[in-house]
Amino acid sequence: MAEYTLAKHKIHHTWDNTHPPAIEIESGDVVHCETDEVTSGQVTPGCDASVFANLDFGRLYPLAGPIYVKGAEPGDVLEIEILRMQTLDWGWAGILPGLGLLAEDFGTPYIRHFDLTNGETAPLRDDIRSRAPL
Repeated sequence: MAEYTLAKHKIHHTWDNTHPPAIEIESGDVVHCETDEVTSGQVTPGCDASVFANLDFGRLYPLAGPIYVKGAEPGDVLEIEILRMQTLDWGWAGILPGLGLLAEDFGTPYIRHFDLTNGETAPLRDDIRSRAPL
């Protein structure tokens, strides 16, 4: 078994099997991957909601890879085991007018940043904290 680290810039933004492999591995190898948050770095810690006006929607949802498993054939079933998952030190939630479930209810962009450095909870308000899943 070998271990690899997939470079952070080895990403794509579409589910498309024509993307060339970013890395080739053997069955049983371990791969460490890291991606940016959902906007691929367009939203940054502490930025204000004006960032939403210039979002490049083609850069949303960074996907690590693709990872090519040597010897795998079309129709094979691959078992992927996630050994560890860790958040960034921060996160955000936002309202983009015209998008989402309540698109017509909110006409002003809004962003809320979260400190995730303790790895267990995120403050939603001074008296409410969200707990990370076990």
